Parts: sequence; structure tokens; C-alpha cells
Amino acid sequence: MQRVAEQQNHPMQLAAEQQNHPMQLAAEQQNHPMQLAAEQQNHPMQLAAEQQNHPMQLAAEQQNHPMQLAAEQQNHPMQLAAEQQNHPMQLAAEQQNHPMQLAAEQQNHPMQFAAGQ
Repeated sequence: MQRVAEQQNHPMQLAAEQQNHPMQLAAEQQNHPMQLAAEQQNHPMQLAAEQQNHPMQLAAEQQNHPMQLAAEQQNHPMQLAAEQQNHPMQLAAEQQNHPMQLAAEQQNHPMQFAAGQ
């Protein structure tokens, strides 16, 4: 929770660290997948800016945590649309590699998407 609190008090600090250490945030995301989701809810525009600077990083996180991006999409539907406009080939590649994944998750957990969990 400490990093979440620091992020709330210093939203630009994490962005600067991300620019200097792009692989560090990816490693933290693997160890604390729920933490980035909480930061995303508090600072939706920050992740979009990081996505523009590091388009391949979000793709790697999506492969490791497929349910997290789905939950963020439900909370911020316009954000993913903006990222799609900036990186149209990235989402297409993810859909080509995992076409059945989102359909299977929605079929197995229909109430989870509705609840936003």
C-alpha cells in the first residue's frame, strides 16, 4: 500500500521512474498485479502516457495478467480506445495470439465482468 500512497501524492514521480527504468515497473507488476490496477483507477491518464512511451510493456503485462486489463477496460472504456487509436497493430496482435481468451473468461465468469472484479 505504500507505493499506492506515494503514487497518490506524487503522480508524476512514477511516470519519471517509468521513463528511466521501464523494466522495473514490469517486474513490480509481475509481483504485485493488483497494485498497478489500484494506481490505474486513481490515475487513468498516467498509464496511457506510459503506454505511449512503452507500447510493448503493456502487451507483456496483458499476457501475464489477462484479467487485470479486462477489469481496467470496464472501469475506463475510453482509455483503451485511445490507446487502440495510437497503437492499432498492438491490440490486433494480442487478439491474434489469444482470440479465445476473452470469450472463455466471459463465458466462465459472466458476473465478474458485471461486478468489475
